[in-house]
Amino acid sequence: MLGLADACWLEPQILLLRTDVRIDLPAPLLRTIQLSDLHITRDRPLLHRLLDEVRAARPAVILVSGDLIRDVPDPETLDRHLAATAAFMASLRQIAPIIAVQGHSEYQGPVITRLDQAGVQWLSNEGRRIGPGGGILLLGLNTQVGEDELTHRWKNPFRPLHRLGGWQYGAQRSDPFRNFYSHWDPSPAGMADEGGPLAWSGVDVVCDTWIDDEEVGTGLTVHSRYVLGEDRMYRLRRVRPEHGEPGSFVLVAHGTTLTGDLHTGVEPSPKRWYRMRLRTVVEPKVVRLLARVWPADSPEPRQWQAQAEDRSRFRVEAGTVARVDLPCATAAEVPQ
Repeated sequence: MLGLADACWLEPQILLLRTDVRIDLPAPLLRTIQLSDLHITRDRPLLHRLLDEVRAARPAVILVSGDLIRDVPDPETLDRHLAATAAFMASLRQIAPIIAVQGHSEYQGPVITRLDQAGVQWLSNEGRRIGPGGGILLLGLNTQVGEDELTHRWKNPFRPLHRLGGWQYGAQRSDPFRNFYSHWDPSPAGMADEGGPLAWSGVDVVCDTWIDDEEVGTGLTVHSRYVLGEDRMYRLRRVRPEHGEPGSFVLVAHGTTLTGDLHTGVEPSPKRWYRMRLRTVVEPKVVRLLARVWPADSPEPRQWQAQAEDRSRFRVEAGTVARVDLPCATAAEVPQ
């Protein structure tokens, strides 16, 4: 109970911890401020105190090591959190440049884009020289993928399944369970480079999927950078009906933003095969996505049901594919 009170009331509203550190480097002196785990939900007096302290320190650069926002599944609540976070970051940017890495709370495309517009410079698996004459090399690691050594090790549930009179590739619900992707990893035993499947661009993927009940999630992923340690990809995903959203197949972006008609309007019935088709068209300064879904025993529709585009500077122009993501139930599929 005391831990809950600390996390939900004391830290967000009252507690502000500060540590001053001097590091002797061969480069010229550079005054920096490093912030972490702000988990902003709304404007608070604590944030104004923090702004005052940062301003008084007169830093040359502000570093933020993730978890700027408190992410929540409800879109309206997330939008309020995002508005407050963007406003705070814009105020910080008036003091000094902001360089940040993503925490586990910053994976949604709208969050990345909105905070970029507020003045946050994202550093993802890259280096940047800062300070007088570029004498300090700052490295930013995207930790959106991988396993924390202190967390539970989840067994990947994907495997061949004998059901429906034949063999399919899929997963079955277990307890506990979590989201899983089955990515085509060009180098599963080591570090992958950006060639081969990670250079696939302008793809046309067709896949059949079977779902057991109304709670299941399944889909296709393309232009995925996941095996490189980046949570950046496009998905045609069947989402569960929640937070006012229908349980239809929709286009979803990770780490970037899509605009257009994202919903196919197809809400699948359980115990039936469906065929998904996802096409990407890469042009200068834009990635276009086209999608359609239909019962596998019916003719393919002539019209694309969902059409979207990504013109942001975070657009994902190439990457590997993933066959299924599985939030919470039995799924099976056959690639075409």
